[in-house]
Amino acid sequence: MKKIMKVLGVILLVIIVLVLIAFAAKKWYDYNLIFNGKIAQAKFTDMAQVFVSALGLFGVAVAAIYQIRKHSLDRNAHFADRFSKAVAHLESESHAVRCGATYEFKKLAIESKEDREMILKVLSEHVKDRITRTAGRPERDVFLAAETLTFLYEQFNMSAELAKLREGYWNEPDLSGISLRGANLTAAKLWETNLKGADLRGATLTAAQLLEAHIDDTTLLDPNLRAEYERLKAEQDAN
Repeated sequence: MKKIMKVLGVILLVIIVLVLIAFAAKKWYDYNLIFNGKIAQAKFTDMAQVFVSALGLFGVAVAAIYQIRKHSLDRNAHFADRFSKAVAHLESESHAVRCGATYEFKKLAIESKEDREMILKVLSEHVKDRITRTAGRPERDVFLAAETLTFLYEQFNMSAELAKLREGYWNEPDLSGISLRGANLTAAKLWETNLKGADLRGATLTAAQLLEAHIDDTTLLDPNLRAEYERLKAEQDAN
């Protein structure tokens, strides 16, 4: 928005200068062409009219810039208020309120390019914390937050930060059907995690403990990762 304001200001300034030059050039030409008799007496009046017209145009431009700036400030304040409320709602004890917060974050991410990184961080921390501390199946807001993170990955190539997921915890979460597409799951502790029907395509799983996870044909994995998993699983079963 700041860049747009600067560009708009420059454009308006250039327009004003060009209009003034055009008026001045035309009048100069007219006065040199017919500068005699009674017409010469109109010189001062005409030039005053040109000045007043240019001044009026300048005033309109200033008013327009002011209104645009005011709208931008009002919009930023409104956005900041929505963001703060969404963060607070995400920590609510109410499941429904937390679900509403995930939807709000998605709308905010669509509207504001500048705040997508912060939204990604907030939702990543929420998903990571809830999965790490939950035994069994997390509540619906975790899955909705994961869907928003997947949306950020698909639309803006932004990866959720879930590295070292469940580090130090021995819970056995049920993440069946969850979408963690494109997420950074480096060194994630995924043993005894139900990943049936989960979408892990594009995810970074370097050093992740995936072998002991519950994975089947409904789990979506990249082809190379699927082949490696099947190979390691076969070796483990053989032993």
